[in-house]
Amino acid sequence: MKTYETMKAVRFQHCDPAGVVFTPQYFNLFMEVVEDWFTHLDYSFSKIVIKEHQGIPAMRIVARFQKPSFLGDQLQFVLNVKRLRKKKYPDQYHCFL
Repeated sequence: MKTYETMKAVRFQHCDPAGVVFTPQYFNLFMEVVEDWFTHLDYSFSKIVIKEHQGIPAMRIVARFQKPSFLGDQLQFVLNVKRLRKKKYPDQYHCFL
């Protein structure tokens, strides 16, 4: 299994007025990680979407939150790729606080 790891800073845009990450924002962060992974592979995610008219379908999303994240936190994201096919879609995402 191939693994891509990256850190993401919790920014003001991710938070509610109390500085706590608003839950749906985690999914925006997950998508950022996917785009970063394509950049890491030297492949343009925008090309996939705009020119090839493809996407990264989310067939099933399950989230279990262990503790809240706050403005300024650094979150570790791990993307595990079980297999690469002609279309390079990641299979699993993990976020560690």
